[in-house]
Amino acid sequence: IHGNERMSTAVEAETGETSEGTATYCLKRSPTLSTVGGNIATREKWKKRPPGFDEQPRYLVTYVVDGDSLEAALRDYGPAAIEDLLPRLRVIAATLDQAHAAGQVHGSLHPQNIFVSAATTRVSGLGKRGATPIQLPYSAPEVAAGGPAQPASDQFALAAIAFEWMSGRRIVGPAARPVEVRTLPGVDRDAMSKVFTRALAPEPGERFSSCTAFSNSSRASTSSTR
Repeated sequence: IHGNERMSTAVEAETGETSEGTATYCLKRSPTLSTVGGNIATREKWKKRPPGFDEQPRYLVTYVVDGDSLEAALRDYGPAAIEDLLPRLRVIAATLDQAHAAGQVHGSLHPQNIFVSAATTRVSGLGKRGATPIQLPYSAPEVAAGGPAQPASDQFALAAIAFEWMSGRRIVGPAARPVEVRTLPGVDRDAMSKVFTRALAPEPGERFSSCTAFSNSSRASTSSTR
């Protein structure tokens, strides 16, 4: 469940509770309320509780995001310059790795789940329950085959998204052969090809050990210092 930071600010002024408590209060008042993006903020217990609530379950609270989905940005503006893409890729990778460390896997990462503005990059959809939807070509082979998602599945999806973000082309599937990377300013084509070939490997164990490892290897294949 996603809390609405703007709404919680208004309730905070009314109740005098902390922002954590008011986010829960908003969710209790409006259980269908949903926003996008953001950092993971789960809590077993709240330091302060809104009036009238003795027991409170766990919630996933995220921030309101002003920006377009990456899907819309790719449609309207095309691929990003490498110097803009790399810092955003680092943020997404760190968010996914943070979720993995907490025992959560996204499982269905898609450009619709990434929101970008001039100053921010955020991921939505973490913490969802139920069956993992198949989102080709972004779903890893093990997910497309009906198996459970794992951290390596998110790394595959992130690589598929990054390839489209960088080149304007979607992948056609897992890397059965070396991935061809188009010529881009500041990009070592051979090195970047090796990065994507590994990140999009059919077998989870052949991919990078984390999303951040993929992001770092992508950066190392360029002349960018960001």
